[in-house]
Amino acid sequence: MLERKLKRAIIKEEYVEITGDVFSAVILNQFIYWLDKMRDVDEYITQERKRATENGSSVKIELTNGWIYKTAEELSNETMLGLSENTIRKYLQNLIDKGFLTVRTNENYKWDRTKQYRVDLVAIERALSEKGYHLSDYKIKLSQNSNLSSANSNSEFQYSE
Repeated sequence: MLERKLKRAIIKEEYVEITGDVFSAVILNQFIYWLDKMRDVDEYITQERKRATENGSSVKIELTNGWIYKTAEELSNETMLGLSENTIRKYLQNLIDKGFLTVRTNENYKWDRTKQYRVDLVAIERALSEKGYHLSDYKIKLSQNSNLSSANSNSEFQYSE
């Protein structure tokens, strides 16, 4: 039997509360999962660039800077929701409309139509706080000094192990 990493899709009560439905909640959780993984990717790229420079060469891989590259098909597969691509896009639009995700196309390659998404943890934390929840089980925490009641996108984040 071929061994592979098993998929996991998590439904969090607090995400259902702020998104309004289970499907959006699962998709939001998936993006937050990938956001945590991206920190490792950017560190890896930075280290590889440094190593290449030390060896007299270069690495032409751009940092992700928080942008997650996902197709609707990939999201449907990863979350195991069994939804069509159009339906996944509908739930993505819900998350964008609520301000939890920002979307763009690839700035470096105009021919690439894969959407790129960025999670707005400040907006998520604000919405959770309004419902009596907080962002839990996540390594990046909003600084104690950040003011969630204002629309301040410059809130500080702390990384904790």
